[in-house]
Formats: sequence, structure tokens, C-alpha cells
Amino acid sequence: MSGQEFNLKFNELKLLQEMEREVLYLKSNHLEYELELAKLKLLHKKEIDHLTEKMADAEQDENSEIYQLKALHKRELENFMKEVACTDQRQYKLKIDYLKLRHRIELLAAKKKSESKMDELEMLHRGELKTVMKKLEYIEQTHIPKSDQLALRHQIERNTLIETFVLANKLYNIGDIISDHAGSISVRLYSYVTSNNSFEMLYKGIILTKDGEHRKDGAHRSVLESDVKSCYRPLANK
Repeated sequence: MSGQEFNLKFNELKLLQEMEREVLYLKSNHLEYELELAKLKLLHKKEIDHLTEKMADAEQDENSEIYQLKALHKRELENFMKEVACTDQRQYKLKIDYLKLRHRIELLAAKKKSESKMDELEMLHRGELKTVMKKLEYIEQTHIPKSDQLALRHQIERNTLIETFVLANKLYNIGDIISDHAGSISVRLYSYVTSNNSFEMLYKGIILTKDGEHRKDGAHRSVLESDVKSCYRPLANK
């Protein structure tokens, strides 16, 4: 491998490594936020389960507001039953209905208080999830375009390196007359082709007759540098 070929391969590898580092950085950020989102969802589930269990156990927990309120209601109902005379059944029914209604309203208020805690928790969870989702969305919106831009930049710079290398090492110029097994052409254009990770010059030119004149139809064809058997360089091109 020549020094120029080595430099070409080295620079190409360096470009690839730079692109891979950029893409890896974007992917790591994306994975980091995905992990954060998964942890947050797990935490939210635990918090919801804990609060749901606490609400379900409130009626058996002596320290809970609902348990104590129910106990108070029971005592008030028992005291009312003892104190109220049963002579006036209509008045008795009105008073006990009123007492039960007040108990029901107080109990509903206590349960609503517990439910509001659940609403607050769910609101907090939605906000936290929205924050992480926005970060993920930003990464996703920038990751693909950035990757495409990096790939395009790499391709352009790679092609520039290859073109610089092959043009610096080409054997023939425009105006040269080169011949292969099929005949001769007068070179008008050149480019390069890639095959098996190697590069080769390709010359395109006007087909010449056996007398060295341009064909009347002006036909063109291409010749690979490796297929050239001989070259004639007119004086003006020397």
C-alpha cells in the first residue's frame, strides 16, 4: 500500500469514527431518556398502588379520617336512639333521616378528600411524564435528521478524498489517445469507479478509426485504466 493509499484509508476511517461517535452520543441520550421514562412509570405505578391500597384500608385503619368519622356516626346514631322518645313516629323518622343524611354527606366529603389526593397524584404524574416525553420527542426529531446529515457529510468528504487520490494518481489526461482490446479513443472525460473497495480511473472518449480519425457518427465509449494497452500523447499534451 502506497503512502497516498494509506492516508486515504486513514482519513476515511477517521471520518467514519467521527460519524459513529456523533450517532452514538445521540443514541445514548435517547436510551437515557427511555430509561428515565421507564423508571418514572414504575415509580408512578407504585405510588398509585400505595394510595389505592391506603384508600381501600382506610375503613379499617383506626387512625384514618374515614374510620374515625364512621365510629363517630355510629356513636351519634346510638345516642340518638337512646335519647329520642318513640311517641311521635313521624318526628322520629324525620330526625333520624336527617342524621343519616348528614352522616352520608360527611362521609362523602371525607372520601372526596381522598379522591382529590389521587387526582393530584395523577396530575403530577402526567406533568412528569410530559416533561420526559418532550425530551424524548426532541431527541427523536433531531436524531434522524442529524444521522442523515452526518451520513451525507461523510459520503461527500469520503468522495472528495477518493477523487483527490485517484486524480492524483491517474496515468492519462484529456486529449491522450489510449487503446484497449477493442480499439482506440481520444480521451474527453474521466471519472472513477469503485470495485471491491478499490478505485480505478475510467476514461471516456471519442472512438477513433484505424486511421486515427474520429468516427463520423461521433460515437463515444469508456475504457478502464487497467485495460489500457498503449497510449499516444499528442505533442500538445506532453
